[in-house]
Amino acid sequence: MKKWRSCSSENLNGKPRICAEKWARESFKDALSYAYENENGREIVDGDVLTEAYFLSRLGVVRQQLAAGGVRLAAALEDVFQGQQYGANNGVALAQRLIA
Repeated sequence: MKKWRSCSSENLNGKPRICAEKWARESFKDALSYAYENENGREIVDGDVLTEAYFLSRLGVVRQQLAAGGVRLAAALEDVFQGQQYGANNGVALAQRLIA
């Protein structure tokens, strides 16, 4: 999980660099490796019927990407709300913070 949260922390204009670009490249690499070929290594073309074997062979990658996304979202929310308390009566303040 630590790997999923890590990213170079360059600063741009005094703000920590967002890691979304790095994570997008990782996802794109996985897509090229797993999504566009069937379980036999043949390119998937329009009209192909994907088999259960195709889905099962990619399930581990899907689970890993979902877990990484959850960890990264949690880390981002921790950064946003670090040290802040939002109770039931502070919904407006929370909403304003989310859209700011």
